[in-house]
Amino acid sequence: MGGIWQQFIVENKPGAGGNIGADSVAKANPDGYTFVIGTPGPHVINQYIYKNQPFDGAKDIEPVVVIARVPNLISVPT
Repeated sequence: MGGIWQQFIVENKPGAGGNIGADSVAKANPDGYTFVIGTPGPHVINQYIYKNQPFDGAKDIEPVVVIARVPNLISVPT
């Protein structure tokens, strides 16, 4: 096999609807090697659900690629 191989480390940080992992990435050094794979929750929706969102999903994290489309559903009691 040819090509250049780069080692990488996966660090799972679940919890708070994705906010814990996304916050970690938002506060990381912007070196191009740290990224988050997540749903729309921490990037768009959670700012309306959580009172004290620790980061701004629109300003602190830059989207680079869409890997999948995730359907969302908002429900209310009747």
